[in-house]
Amino acid sequence: MYNHLDFYKRGNMIKAINDLKNSLIFEEEHDFFKKYKKDFIASFGYHYKLHYNCEHCILDVQTIASNFYDALFDNQTDCYPKQLCCLLRMNENKAQYGFLFAELIVDMTEAFLNQNIDDAKAVNQSKKILEVLRKQIKIISQMTPEEDENFEISTNFALQSSNVKYLKNLHNLGRGIKFFVHTQIGTSMSISPIIQVGNNSIVIKVSEEQMTALKLANNSFILKNSDNEKNFSVKAKILCAKELTVVLENIKELDKIPLLSRKYPRAAIMHASLVHLANENEYITGNMLDISEGGVGVISSQKSSFEKGQSVVAFLSYEDPKKNFKFSFEATGYIVSIIGKEKAFRYGVSLDLSTQEKELIKNLINFS
Repeated sequence: MYNHLDFYKRGNMIKAINDLKNSLIFEEEHDFFKKYKKDFIASFGYHYKLHYNCEHCILDVQTIASNFYDALFDNQTDCYPKQLCCLLRMNENKAQYGFLFAELIVDMTEAFLNQNIDDAKAVNQSKKILEVLRKQIKIISQMTPEEDENFEISTNFALQSSNVKYLKNLHNLGRGIKFFVHTQIGTSMSISPIIQVGNNSIVIKVSEEQMTALKLANNSFILKNSDNEKNFSVKAKILCAKELTVVLENIKELDKIPLLSRKYPRAAIMHASLVHLANENEYITGNMLDISEGGVGVISSQKSSFEKGQSVVAFLSYEDPKKNFKFSFEATGYIVSIIGKEKAFRYGVSLDLSTQEKELIKNLINFS
């Protein structure tokens, strides 16, 4: 006899979850799902402390629970298999895979009924959410840890963003992308393969150094394709520390600015390279992204009151110990661009450089 649950093999299971999140109830009851997230995280944390034990997990309980909730109930967030690994860890017996989830959603259902207790549509809406949760349990109950996880996550019912489509094409061509992590102590870059593709995000593999940097509170991320044709700001979330995988979401192409033009050859900066920008009223610190005879790109977690066209003084220093190359100088200039993305702010600064300073930069470009 045919069992409809046989449909939900590993890849189809995840796609089914992503499809389900396009249900109208997630739009109609958006406020409830957003509000209930805090209670869900608290309940999840209780079970986590009792059962969860993963030596490779470097995330705190609240982050794990938040990512888990979004993967299941946020229709703007893609669901990946590793985001559900807590169910496998907590339920070693396959027959009990859906049990933990069932415990968690009982409280959710009760909260939903209570918030709609005086609503004439309460009964109808309650049936909707019960159907959603029932489907979620059936889908998750089919999880098995042995099957391959490197499949495309995107569904048939949600359109991929244009930026994700562009990166998907790179994935299909087998091309890596340059992933930059910028922190207050330096910059780290790796050529990262794309592991999986979703509707609004992708999964890439990073270096151990970058995985360590991702744990820092103040960091920012820039994504480039291997030919530097396009630049993206992204939000990065650790997926699996053991496998060095990261989810990149909120993928937004950076506007083209004069600093990114091909008028001058540029050198991408790969080592710790602090830059200080100052005027009479303000002083910020950041890391050098790239430099040319025309100016410098700086990434910083500090939001400033600088404006385009405003004069600044830049204090730059750079050293590459492997190539025995270094320079340090102070230059005047002006702000040509400011691009802000939450904790990541990119400042483009046009510099008035001396002949000697330009020669230093030419040498750096030749070294690169």
